[in-house]
Amino acid sequence: MEIKRITRKEFESFPKFKNVEEAIKFFKEKYGDHFIEQACGPLEEIELGRYYPHMLIIDKEVHKRLSEWMNKQKYPTYPGDNPDTKGFGESFQTIIIFEDGRVQVSNLAEE
Repeated sequence: MEIKRITRKEFESFPKFKNVEEAIKFFKEKYGDHFIEQACGPLEEIELGRYYPHMLIIDKEVHKRLSEWMNKQKYPTYPGDNPDTKGFGESFQTIIIFEDGRVQVSNLAEE
């Protein structure tokens, strides 16, 4: 299954979800094993409510190298300006799902 970055048009066509579980089910069915549920619990965001970060893996091979680099460096994130990490940011999209079912997707692709 080839996965492409979610576009704004695609994002706007997503259904309205009632809760986080309904949204996760949708993304799992749509993207299969390219949708990664994060193991951490909800994070707090005072103004917007509780949210859960997830990932859509666009390029599994590059994302595997990203994970290996982060584990080796013992970094929770990666510096985008480092030549060793070039292209890592293009290997995934972050999908934030709020408890009430609202969704935000990072770095939406142009149509």
